Amino acid sequence: MQTIQRIEDGGINNNPRSLRAVTFGETYHFRNPYWPLGFNDDEIAIALCMEDACHNQGYTLHEALQDSYLAQCMHRSCTEGRTIETESQVWTQAFSSSPRVFMDVR
Repeated sequence: MQTIQRIEDGGINNNPRSLRAVTFGETYHFRNPYWPLGFNDDEIAIALCMEDACHNQGYTLHEALQDSYLAQCMHRSCTEGRTIETESQVWTQAFSSSPRVFMDVR
């Protein structure tokens, strides 16, 4: 039986506990690129997001606007108990064409 294993360092002599890697069976699925700096999980996540934003241009304004719009449509679908059809937004014409999406989270 294979298990997910969290490999940590620290916790001894006042050293902070820090994630070193995550494995499933014999396969490493995540290696902390900031080990052995002693970052906690939140600090690792923030550092990875900042690195992605700086080097890979990360999360674009177009994606953020679209995600926010879809979240609002999902909220409306839940509160109104009906399917919400999305409409083309201003940023769609400015950046790219996005497909229409139907939200039904009942």
